[in-house]
Amino acid sequence: YNLKANLANKLIVTGSGGSGSGFDPPGSWGTNYTNNGVTILTYNGSTFSTSVTSSTTAPVGSSFYFYFRGDRINNLYSKLTRVSGSFATPESVSAQWTGTLNQGNISLPTSSLSSPYAIGKYVMLGNPYPCTIKVGTTATTFYSNNSANLANTGGNLITTWKWNYTSNATNTTIALGNADVASGEGFFVKLTTATPVIKFTEDMKSIAAADQPGGSGGVTLLMGIPKPTEDPFIRLSMIQDSAHADLAFVRFNDSYSANYADGEDIDDISGQGQTVFFGCMTADQKEVEVNSMPLGKQLTSYFLSVNASNSGLYTIKKLDISGIAKAFDVFLLDHFKNDSLNLRNSSSYNFNIDFSNPATYGNSRFEVVIRKKVIPPFQLVSFTGKNTPAGNQLNWTTLNEDFYTTFKVMESTDNGINYYAIATIQSDSSGKYSYFDKHPGNPAMYKLWQSDINDVISYSNVVVLSLASGSQANFFVYPNPSSSAIQFSLQQALSGNIKLNIYNAMGTLVKSTVYTSSTGQQDISGLISGFYTIEAVNTSNKRSLGKAKFLKQ
Repeated sequence: YNLKANLANKLIVTGSGGSGSGFDPPGSWGTNYTNNGVTILTYNGSTFSTSVTSSTTAPVGSSFYFYFRGDRINNLYSKLTRVSGSFATPESVSAQWTGTLNQGNISLPTSSLSSPYAIGKYVMLGNPYPCTIKVGTTATTFYSNNSANLANTGGNLITTWKWNYTSNATNTTIALGNADVASGEGFFVKLTTATPVIKFTEDMKSIAAADQPGGSGGVTLLMGIPKPTEDPFIRLSMIQDSAHADLAFVRFNDSYSANYADGEDIDDISGQGQTVFFGCMTADQKEVEVNSMPLGKQLTSYFLSVNASNSGLYTIKKLDISGIAKAFDVFLLDHFKNDSLNLRNSSSYNFNIDFSNPATYGNSRFEVVIRKKVIPPFQLVSFTGKNTPAGNQLNWTTLNEDFYTTFKVMESTDNGINYYAIATIQSDSSGKYSYFDKHPGNPAMYKLWQSDINDVISYSNVVVLSLASGSQANFFVYPNPSSSAIQFSLQQALSGNIKLNIYNAMGTLVKSTVYTSSTGQQDISGLISGFYTIEAVNTSNKRSLGKAKFLKQ
């Protein structure tokens, strides 16, 4: 397909030589300015190339970078020539691609890939089909020879990357495992062989509406906004001026390795004409653009790499700190100047690079430190309970729990021999919490399990609650826990039959049996493992005669 011809249906496409070389602007736009940067960039495996002419074609399955200036209708002069120091703001517009829809298996010619081929080199691909494809699933293949050149065992792509621009147009790339790639969307793949053969197949297609851009029930098949990563992250930029900058992105997850790892980290790739060089250092001293690493409980740090083509003044700017708890301070340390900046409170730090002094640049001057704050210790003020006709009400008050304390309500129905968690509640800094047990044992013993920001676990006092005298009879079940059957005993003269109702932990009735005796055996072998409440009900007057809890093993 021809790059310029298709894009110019709806979009502005500039290039070297301007209108004399077949690019915009034509003379009718009121400007003959030809020094605009190129709109289309291709990738040759190591750098981005600007040598695209108006007749350049690309094979189906490849992709390219496109600089968006807006439509071909509005404010054309000021989109190509600065007016009062700035260009016109581009409006939303859809690209229009014409031709026959791609179908069937599609092989990408090796001549279109970066050469010479090498393990670890990137190729830039694009979804050629008019629907979403699954990249990296075990149900699809992404290679056509017997040596899984772009995949590991099971047919999974080991490194697939695509843009995440949900924050703004300068957001960095994210790594994806089983990626949903929209129609027309580009992505990178890292070669694991020096003899690559790439093939798109029909079984990669996903026609489910929920997989298309727009989410569940979506009907559009055009390229949309990818889902953002949910990992906490820090995104910084090193800026020379309005036209020259570079990004460094770090994301945190306990499953990530601190050392460089394929499939987690993204190599720092320099572009043609780039003058600012900014990256993150992994623990084993590999410079990357995206660093994936675990976030420590108390302290985490990583170094930045700063470099440039010229000596001069530069700025490190905070773009985002997302998902990192407020209990952590985030500092930028300048080891050369013995200075620091709290990135929670400030966003920019100016510094000089002087090529006569190597200490002013490189990968040991700047360090980002994430450190837990010193905060007052968590305190449990009170833990109380009260029996009501409908169940047991538990209340507790706290100090300094903030948003980082976890509570588990523990109950024992065997006189404190065993306690089991019946509810988990996360703190919200309110200082007051409660839980209502609709199906308590009789008697029931409760205590509160607490885990604070430092993962220190403590327990409350024990609260013992019995059902109100005369409201219900004594009702017992044993053995508890049990895997197959439990015995029940109702300590009360019986008038009529007994119905035993068993409820799961969500309060849903899962089993009901009628008995003519106040004692008997209840089969529980068909229940899944977990906690249950059993209630005895008089079938004559529908009155509850007693409740108990048991654990099905």
